[in-house]
Amino acid sequence: MLWQVNLGGDQCLFEMDPVTKLVTGNKICGRPTTWEGDSQRALAYDYATDTYYVGGTNGTVIYHIDSAGNPLETTDVGLSITGLAFNPTTRHPFVASLGANPWDIWVLEPDAGYTFLGGFRVTAGGVPVIDNDGIGLEADCAGRLWVNTLNTNTVYSFESGEAGWCVNDIPWL
Repeated sequence: MLWQVNLGGDQCLFEMDPVTKLVTGNKICGRPTTWEGDSQRALAYDYATDTYYVGGTNGTVIYHIDSAGNPLETTDVGLSITGLAFNPTTRHPFVASLGANPWDIWVLEPDAGYTFLGGFRVTAGGVPVIDNDGIGLEADCAGRLWVNTLNTNTVYSFESGEAGWCVNDIPWL
């Protein structure tokens, strides 16, 4: 199943069946005084712990929540969040953010207070391609990150520099 933020709606996470291409009716909601109060736009799933990371552009907070919507931790990372990906092996969140310098994609270390480890400027032919037009972010099993520019509707792929993105890379799972 796939999960997505109900952007522009109730800000809950809703489940979609990729086979039928239908919304199942299952959803995860927070309370208005927690993560649901911000305009959430980004979601990443940590299948090693069955938890989610949620963030948005109206705030600069990453909410780490359980599968019932309860906040496990709330951290202000100082970035307007337009996309999230999470490596369950390294435990690093990758955060897409518009207008932040020097990176478009930031790599964080949650075990050290979400400190910045580094990042990426998305380019094509050496020219930056993210121009404050909103982006989504995802990772594949080979360790590539995928970003989608919303205004130009262009998808770019580049190496994350990390392995361990898929379930087979977590020995105990």
